[in-house]
Amino acid sequence: MRDAPLSPEQARREYWKIREREISDIKFRANWFSIGGGMWGNTNARNLLDEIRPLERLIRIILSHKDEIYISKQVMKNLLEDQALLAQLRAKAEKVLNK
Repeated sequence: MRDAPLSPEQARREYWKIREREISDIKFRANWFSIGGGMWGNTNARNLLDEIRPLERLIRIILSHKDEIYISKQVMKNLLEDQALLAQLRAKAEKVLNK
C-alpha cells in the first residue's frame, strides 16, 4: 500500500482490492498468535499489529467520509464487521504486549 494520503475514493478502491487477502492473512496470523507465549507470543502479537494497521487505516478513511462516497448497505456491513474483528484482534495483541 501507499504511504501518501489517500482520497476516500482511492481508499475504498484499495480496500476492496486487498480486503479478502488481508483478512485471510490476519486471521491466519491470529491463529499463530494464540500459539506460544513468552518471546514468541510478543513477536506474534507485534506481527499481528503490523498486519492490522494498513487495513484499519483504510477502513477509518472510508468510514469517516462515508457521506462523500457511495457505499452500499452490504459494503457498509462488511466494513463494520471487519472493523470489529480488527479491534478485537488488536485488543488481544495489545494485552499480550502489555503483560
